[in-house]
Amino acid sequence: MSVITVAKKDVQDAIRSWRLLGLVAAFVIFFTGMSALFTKVGTFVGGQLGEAAFTAAIVSPIGFLLPVIGMFIGYRSVVGERSTGSIKLLLSLPHTRSDVVLGKFIGRTAIVSVATVIGALAGGITIVALGGSMTPMHYIGVLLLALVLGAAFVSVSVGLSSGVNSESIVVAIGFGLIVLFNLLWSVFTFGLSIVLARYDVGTQVLREQVVGFISAINPKSAFSTLTSTVMGSGGTPTTVWSEWWFAGLVLLCWLVLPLAFGLWRFESAELS
Repeated sequence: MSVITVAKKDVQDAIRSWRLLGLVAAFVIFFTGMSALFTKVGTFVGGQLGEAAFTAAIVSPIGFLLPVIGMFIGYRSVVGERSTGSIKLLLSLPHTRSDVVLGKFIGRTAIVSVATVIGALAGGITIVALGGSMTPMHYIGVLLLALVLGAAFVSVSVGLSSGVNSESIVVAIGFGLIVLFNLLWSVFTFGLSIVLARYDVGTQVLREQVVGFISAINPKSAFSTLTSTVMGSGGTPTTVWSEWWFAGLVLLCWLVLPLAFGLWRFESAELS
């Protein structure tokens, strides 16, 4: 299949350019560093921390790291080919535009996933070797969700790269989205709740529903909800937006819609 051919070439290029090795090294350092730090903290407080504590401790850092990596790994996937003119050569082969976009997505997702899995394995081995403890099923569950989160942000970056014909604009939007999801989303929802209450918009229940919905559609919030469900620490959902299935739907939308947007734009784009 042409899609698989494009994906394989992307992975091979990442191996040749040492990009995959660098990403693997970064994830190994991250996971082993977290494992060592966690074990040392347990020793410092006079014993081992709970088995689920390590997995819970890495959820927030993973939720910050993977969006950054996903955006970085995919932002030049298509627009970079367009800026160098190599996209014409790629399309002169038996590849359609959809083959290129989907192949780039699969290839970049594979790169992020391989690095994440190797890093997670190294982290798990490290914590066991240092005498710490963890719950394997929780760890595996969070790892699988992390792979979906990484794929979602690869979808965002590849979608942007396919749908926008300027590399500088792709970089600006990508950076803005990282800042928005990681830093500004909670500030916005907090400010919105104050404004709605200040001007007495609707009932209190309606205001809470609106703010809850906007908070829940952040892919990081969806990831956090699903990891809490996997670990059994989420408590009883108070609204439909805090249900695990809604969080899963949110991640699915972020996985599919940006890529669909990029493909739609790229199909009708004129390649100069």
